[in-house]
Amino acid sequence: MANFTAVLRAEPIFFTTEYNVIKIFIYHLWVCILIFGMASNTVSIMVFAKIGFRDNVTVTLLFLSVSDLLNLILKCTWTATYFILANHPQYIWPFDPLILRSVFFWPAYVFYDFSSFISVFLALARCVCVARPLRFKSMFTTSRTAIILVILFLVALAFRIPVMTIFRLTWGVNPMTNSTYRSIWVTDNFRQVYKANDIFNRNIVSWVAYITATTCVFILVFKLQEASRFRQAMQNKRHEVETENEKSAEPADKPKGDINPGAKTQKRVHNLSAKDLQDGVQGCSERQLYQELAPNPDGISSIRSQGAHVMGMCASHQ
Repeated sequence: MANFTAVLRAEPIFFTTEYNVIKIFIYHLWVCILIFGMASNTVSIMVFAKIGFRDNVTVTLLFLSVSDLLNLILKCTWTATYFILANHPQYIWPFDPLILRSVFFWPAYVFYDFSSFISVFLALARCVCVARPLRFKSMFTTSRTAIILVILFLVALAFRIPVMTIFRLTWGVNPMTNSTYRSIWVTDNFRQVYKANDIFNRNIVSWVAYITATTCVFILVFKLQEASRFRQAMQNKRHEVETENEKSAEPADKPKGDINPGAKTQKRVHNLSAKDLQDGVQGCSERQLYQELAPNPDGISSIRSQGAHVMGMCASHQ
């Protein structure tokens, strides 16, 4: 048991080098993320300000860019503090470095929570835009969107006020210079406040925001699939109607006796030579020509016109 305890105590010392390497890598990566984030959010703010507050989407994205930018700026203070303490431990501070690490830490997380709330609001707005497209513009107006975003910021601030009120500025003694300087201390109940903050803000609020955004995504996907099925059904219905109209426009089935024997007669006439046509016309009466070429007894007038047509064809062949 003693050996096992000794191994457990020696294990952190064994991984000290690896921990420092990873810490340095993550720190440099974090600095690059800060610089890129501040630059990109600054450009976004300039673009949205140039576009103007025309719709609720532009207003929401502008608030999101400002919140992210302020979050990164506040995080730069305690990031610089960590850098100085890690690389220049002998640096003489004019004040207690815990002021930068503690006072600016929680306001940064206020804007972090605010950005999360804005993302959830965007997901909700997109969901309503698809689920209730006709009422979307009347529900999410520009002024109403701005009011909702301000309320969300106040909610994020109220959630972090308890943990920000445990810090107090006081006077302390700098052990390196043996002089007094501004320091910070925390109240006696700071452990309980930290625990409550972790339970509420880092668990309950985060999970509620995550579940809300996920639910909006599922509703959005379902509504889009439903709209796609509706459009496909309407297209199929339209195709069926067009097909029925085309069928109704076609003539009905012909009876046993052809209504118009002209086509059949003309086909038979074209198969005869010019001499046969002339002999047939001259040697047959109208009744005989009718019985030969058109079996329909009611088509006398049609046969007369066909006889004239036959005579014309004979003249053209000659």
